[in-house]
Formats: sequence, structure tokens, C-alpha cells
Amino acid sequence: MGKFYSVDLRERIVMAVDQGMSRRGAARHFSASVPHGHWKTTTFLAGLRHDRITAPLVLDGPMNGLIFKAYIKQFLVPTLAPGDIVIMDNLPAHKVSGVGVFQESCRLNVK
Repeated sequence: MGKFYSVDLRERIVMAVDQGMSRRGAARHFSASVPHGHWKTTTFLAGLRHDRITAPLVLDGPMNGLIFKAYIKQFLVPTLAPGDIVIMDNLPAHKVSGVGVFQESCRLNVK
């Protein structure tokens, strides 16, 4: 059986707290300023094997179909071996036309 691959991990991290309560019994709340409008989405793609990560890519922004097709062709396919399995979720970028061409030409087993 081939190795398993998982593609596309993405997360939006917002770690600021702008309000809260003070100690029990105290009548004051605290408030603080936090930056607004400067949040970024960072996308991390990689092949995940049982012993290592391969084909890593970090994007400064969200994933789209054009970027995903380029990632498959330029990063992921060169690292695949016969019998490898590629696992993708239902992200709309994964469903873009043209991804099936890579599946057929490289004989990928996609789940």
C-alpha cells in the first residue's frame, strides 16, 4: 500500500482580546486597543507522509484554483512515488477544471 498524502492546511489566526473582566468583586472591566483591518490569511500546503513533510508551500493569501493547479504541477507531482495516495477535502479550489488531467497523466489515486 502506498503512502498517504494530505494536501492543504489553512488557518486564520486572530489572537487579540480587546475586552475582559477584572478580579472577582471588582466593578471594573478592562479594555485595550487592537489593530483593525490588518489581518492576513496565510495558507500552508504540504504533502504529509508518516515520516516527513514534503512539497511545502506558504502563500500570503487565500487559495484559489489557479494557485492549486500550479502547486500540484510544480511542487506535489515531482515528489510522488508509485502507489502514493493524495487526499483532498472539498475546497472549491480543488474542484477546478484541469486538476483531473494531473490525476490521469500521473496515475494519481485521489481520495
